[in-house]
Amino acid sequence: SRFMGKTHFKWLFKFAQAIKKYLSFPHIKSRRALVECMNILQGINTDHKSHQELCSQLINSFSLVPSYLKSYEFCKKVIEFAPMAIMHVPIGLQTNDLQKIAVSKNFNALRCIPEELKTTDLCLIAYLKNNKALDYIPTHQQSEVVEKSLFFNSEKKNIKSKEDLDKFVQKYTNIF
Repeated sequence: SRFMGKTHFKWLFKFAQAIKKYLSFPHIKSRRALVECMNILQGINTDHKSHQELCSQLINSFSLVPSYLKSYEFCKKVIEFAPMAIMHVPIGLQTNDLQKIAVSKNFNALRCIPEELKTTDLCLIAYLKNNKALDYIPTHQQSEVVEKSLFFNSEKKNIKSKEDLDKFVQKYTNIF
């Protein structure tokens, strides 16, 4: 019986080590992160937290979700809630529409978009939201964006929503 006790203890110890190792596997962490993202987006377990806290928590969780689990629709929902999460969207999923959503909600999201994906229209949206966005606009596009914004400045007061801004940009994009 004493021998059985030692054997049982060794087996239990090895089992505990295996469980600990299994729980540290990346797929478990990514599954937890995915569940946390979905809970925040659905408003589950978000009691008494500010929007800013939830955005920060969502961005952190979203960064842990592997690229192969990120779909366009999932990324869109996350960006609509927390625009700065655009930095964790895989390049292959970073469409102009996702970027416009992020930038129109928060001009600072422009700094998270790779230089080669920054279009003049995207930069213009950010600049029209806040002229501090000029810091994140590539040098070769700055003069064109400022020129267009001067043209639009008189009508800027009429833009009250993302849809208004999109219509406005589409209407005047081809003028220059």
